[in-house]
Amino acid sequence: MSDVSMPDAASIRNLTVTFATDGDPVVAVNRISLEAHAGEVLAIVGESGSGKTVTANALLGCLPRRRP
Repeated sequence: MSDVSMPDAASIRNLTVTFATDGDPVVAVNRISLEAHAGEVLAIVGESGSGKTVTANALLGCLPRRRP
């Protein structure tokens, strides 16, 4: 068996997601980094409101784009 390096299946570096509000902006995710290699399983766990869903939606490209 050869020692072959597999590329990352998913990779995030310093992801920050901020939502505009009527008041100050809200930082929902602040500088998270992660990677999952082919064949690995990654679980994101945390308290309610800690940014798990926002992180997943950002990774999938499901967040609305910033308006100019």
